[in-house]
Amino acid sequence: MVVFFASFVALQIALIHAETIDRNIQDATGDVECVDPSTPCVVNCNVDRSCYGINIRCHVNASQPCTINLYGVSAAQTSSIRSNSAPVFEVNAFGVDAVHQATIFANTRLGTECYVTVHQAQDGGWAVLGPAGFGSLLSMSCDEDSCDGVSIHSHSSTRIELNAMGHGAFRSTTMFGGNYAELDALAMEYRGPVFLRNCDAYNETFAYLYVFSHAGRNHGDWTIHAYGHG
Repeated sequence: MVVFFASFVALQIALIHAETIDRNIQDATGDVECVDPSTPCVVNCNVDRSCYGINIRCHVNASQPCTINLYGVSAAQTSSIRSNSAPVFEVNAFGVDAVHQATIFANTRLGTECYVTVHQAQDGGWAVLGPAGFGSLLSMSCDEDSCDGVSIHSHSSTRIELNAMGHGAFRSTTMFGGNYAELDALAMEYRGPVFLRNCDAYNETFAYLYVFSHAGRNHGDWTIHAYGHG
């Protein structure tokens, strides 16, 4: 269902004229930022280290979906990847270590839907700051060993979906409750649910998962679908 929806989002972007930014040079310098706030934006980091150590930003006033595709090895290693005000934010990491030591920021706009899909192994040390507010979503789908050691920061109002797509996905993952002071009064009574899914019997998924709340604020119901070992 999550993969289908992400594909649907990509199809919708394709049907609307989208601003497309391609980085095709290894170790290219300069930040990447979408220019037109009123059209969908797609950023493609096509070769190894093509977006290494930079800021990758959706438009600060974006009103349409924003997609970041990281194809090369270490494509966005050590980079900051920011949704800004995009209502739907999608990051697809296809290359090995594409997001190693990077930080994905999806916490600017209330109610953002954030989809992160990681297809290759990452050498730990990367983080996601999820969205917040009623209707917000952080959905992560990870292949074998691809989200080992990721740090996930989220507000208790956010719906979280972690989907294991291979052995060892989300192993040694740490989930932190974020401090969203300006939102707490609005979301005091709402608790977003958490879903952990390992429906294809992969082993060692969610092993050594650590969860820390902020000031006693926890998520709502936790639902675990797991059929593997360890």
